[in-house]
Amino acid sequence: SKKAINILDKLKYLDEILLEPLGITLKYLFIADICTWMNNNDESIKYYAKLIDMHPNDDWYAFAYVNLANSLIFAQKYDKALETLKEVELLIEKSPDNSHISIKYLIEFNKTLIFIKNKDIENAYLCISQMKNMDKHINADYVKYEYLLSCLYFCLNDIDNGFKWYYKQVEIDNKPCFNIIKDRWCNNARKDNRYIDLLKEMKLYEYWKDSL
Repeated sequence: SKKAINILDKLKYLDEILLEPLGITLKYLFIADICTWMNNNDESIKYYAKLIDMHPNDDWYAFAYVNLANSLIFAQKYDKALETLKEVELLIEKSPDNSHISIKYLIEFNKTLIFIKNKDIENAYLCISQMKNMDKHINADYVKYEYLLSCLYFCLNDIDNGFKWYYKQVEIDNKPCFNIIKDRWCNNARKDNRYIDLLKEMKLYEYWKDSL
């Protein structure tokens, strides 16, 4: 939308000389996230990389690596995405036990996407099975574990399982998961009539109906 583009432009041209390091970090993070949702992969890749360059050895910023890998996958740069995932695995391997369970889950999520995009369906389903057995009790508010499984199923065009796991997340949160509307990995869900029902549950059908 024009509003999002205007916000993005203001952020990009915000003078970094006037900002503390934390402000620059937030600038890069907001730009990368907005570009991700707008499917502007070149810019999201650029700003996630800038964020990593600012904090190369800080495992608190491990999320930037998995987000960068996700944008690289969408841009069909699978080898570079795998390199990025290996880097974040090395970054977090020395961390205390359980401190990065959510990051480990996101690493597996991205590896599974690569299998799907390479049409290695057998290994994709194997990874999904392994993800279901991973610990899901750390950072449950930040990482929507069941929702991520639904995204993978939607990418596989396994629509029934996609909605099954989406509604598992809804049951856990006791509210709709609005990410499905803008998430680039959920495009196949929008071809199904259940998506229209979902929009009606969210009271957003009238707003989105012309884009269906």
